[in-house]
Amino acid sequence: MSTVSELVALHERALRLTTDLVAGIAADQLDNETPCAKWDLRALLTHMTIQNHGFAEAALGRGNDLALWETRELADPVAEYLTASAELSAAFAAPDLAERELVLLEMRTDGGFPPELAVRFQIVDCVVHAWDVARAIGASVSLDDDPELAAESRRIAEFVPGGEIRLTENAPFGPMLEVPEGAGTLDRILLLLGRDPQWAHA
Repeated sequence: MSTVSELVALHERALRLTTDLVAGIAADQLDNETPCAKWDLRALLTHMTIQNHGFAEAALGRGNDLALWETRELADPVAEYLTASAELSAAFAAPDLAERELVLLEMRTDGGFPPELAVRFQIVDCVVHAWDVARAIGASVSLDDDPELAAESRRIAEFVPGGEIRLTENAPFGPMLEVPEGAGTLDRILLLLGRDPQWAHA
């Protein structure tokens, strides 16, 4: 069982996957399609920014505000995502995080989440969205150099509920796809969370 501090260290590495990719996005790529069918790259960055800001506020004990999760237009999606990522990194580094329940009203309104679970939400989100961004801009992402992050992300993906909840309008992930025998770890994570590893930007 990983401790909160161990999970935060893994999250920092997962977050770096996304920030390294996002930092290289050019303005003329923001309209590119992404593996998220409803979102172009600009919309995906908006979602990622709102998520990071919302989790950061929750980690600091300020999550009891639905307005944190409202979609809004970003003047500079790349810069604002990177700023929100830095905020999240700092918030997760707070020394009292392990004692704090995180209120994430976008997910539930009748209580909070243990910090271990909230950080795990973010780890798998970072990994999957890093792949989304990479595919949208014609780049690549790999977990081969970080087997610890790969293993934890796989465990989280296997834990995410399937079934009808994946068909709801605001489901965080699409219906899981068949995982072929011998699939690599990243491909397995993507398939479990409804992504087609063969998706490519047109």
